[in-house]
Amino acid sequence: GEQVEADGSIVLDPRSSFRQSLPVGERVETLDARVSFALPDGSILIPPEYEVSVYSGTGAFAGPCTFVGYAIVTGGGGYLGFTGVEDFRDRAVIMLSHEPMDELGRSLWSDNSWSFAAPLHRKVNAVVRRGAAAVFVVEPPDLNEELTGSPDPTGADRETMERFEIPVVWLPAAVIDPVLRAGDPQNRGLDALYRLANKQGVVVDLEGLTCAVQTSVQIRSIMSDNVGAILQGRGELAEQYVVIGAHYDHIGRGEKGAGSPELVGEIHPGADDNASGTAGLILVAEILTRRYDTLPADAEARSILFLALTGNETGLVGSRFYVDHPVAPIDDHVAMINLDMIGRLMFHGLEIGGVESAEQFDRIVEPHVVASGLDVRPLEMLGPERSDEASFLDRGIPSLRFFTGLHDEYHTPFDTADILDEQGGAATCELVAEIAFDLATRPDRPTWSGKTTRSPRDSTKEDGRVKVRTGIIPAARAPGEGMLITRVIEGSSADVAGLRAGDRITRWNGASVSTPEDWMPLLLQHEPGEHVKVEYLRRGERHSAELILDPIGDEE
Repeated sequence: GEQVEADGSIVLDPRSSFRQSLPVGERVETLDARVSFALPDGSILIPPEYEVSVYSGTGAFAGPCTFVGYAIVTGGGGYLGFTGVEDFRDRAVIMLSHEPMDELGRSLWSDNSWSFAAPLHRKVNAVVRRGAAAVFVVEPPDLNEELTGSPDPTGADRETMERFEIPVVWLPAAVIDPVLRAGDPQNRGLDALYRLANKQGVVVDLEGLTCAVQTSVQIRSIMSDNVGAILQGRGELAEQYVVIGAHYDHIGRGEKGAGSPELVGEIHPGADDNASGTAGLILVAEILTRRYDTLPADAEARSILFLALTGNETGLVGSRFYVDHPVAPIDDHVAMINLDMIGRLMFHGLEIGGVESAEQFDRIVEPHVVASGLDVRPLEMLGPERSDEASFLDRGIPSLRFFTGLHDEYHTPFDTADILDEQGGAATCELVAEIAFDLATRPDRPTWSGKTTRSPRDSTKEDGRVKVRTGIIPAARAPGEGMLITRVIEGSSADVAGLRAGDRITRWNGASVSTPEDWMPLLLQHEPGEHVKVEYLRRGERHSAELILDPIGDEE
């Protein structure tokens, strides 16, 4: 049978297929669009070509237009994009894409491609908040994205961004230039207004002309699959499940989550993250299948679900979907083991996280670790480092994660198979199989302890100690000097200050920082609004920045 969800997705009978289809995002398809301009001389200008933005909604508007330059609220050097104008109600706006640039099309505000101010979604959001009824976007005359790259996400990441409820349409310079010349009181065209906007904010009401725009878009789900197979259990325990999981997605060309922003656009192979875990899943399945084949006829054993998960890199989408649509009642899932990045044993050793999530895990896991002879230590699963086991922990299912550490190749094009420790990965899989077999065949299921390791932000929001939000997502542990930043939240104080994924914080207000454990006590000392000097490394060069700390929970 099948079940139709509220979002239109179809959930098949769990055992009808190896695949579990699920929506991982949405795609915008243009059904219809019309644009025209009525110029002061009575002529009608109909663009010969235009493109409806993926951020556009379905809508229509007819009325006056305003040119708003780059539509950037604030930028480098005290730049004020709207020059004090805060109301665009009942008007369409025409904006330049990107941000102020030089004659070669390079950002004036960033040495590393584009600053936080350049993404189109942020700029459209700024004018929508000020009441704009429609948005026309034009590329700056000097733009050279082959040289500078794009500030915007691409592919599925772009498609999944929030859309606006108004028309958002790209128009060519050949259309915008005569519109500006006709409506600007000083008869300036695109080139002149663009060069002015490179120096200062520009807002110009275009006199004597009106626009008409209509867009009709359709939203379609972007589908992907979890892929699973069941090793059938024996006897009365067969209705209970041990899950062994690994995510098989990676970050593609690095449009989202890249460790080296300057390399966005190149293929990020993800050999360790997480081809290693996916290959490990297959190896563990082979080992356990052989073990089950040799069980005595009267043996009791739980079923084992081998689950290759999608959507990890976009927010644990696949594992969260699975726990909401499991193959058996979620209460019959006794444990989960997650393999995420297990390819660097010889360089880092093995970390096992989640041992505290079941009262018996310590005494179950330790004998197998000792017998393996591997270098094993506990993994402190900080929030940014939580993986698909988090979805199971959130449902009260004791869960373990196997992990061989972060490294400089993480989320870069250099995470390739030639630097994996294949023998170490195989040894890790042998240990996983031993622990999984123990969990599957012992009479009693592990008892949920209620203990999970939360992220610094989650835990401190609950106990009220940390009052500030930086937007910095650190690596739990990474070789090299300083604390590695794996992600910077868009719009956060760290983003505004110019910090990027791949930077390494070395000092925080003068105090040395190497790990999140060094950093967290420093955050405890701060109040919202305080200024912090951050010293950091970027590609081996030392930099500093000033952060103005936001209050916790401030998501604007």
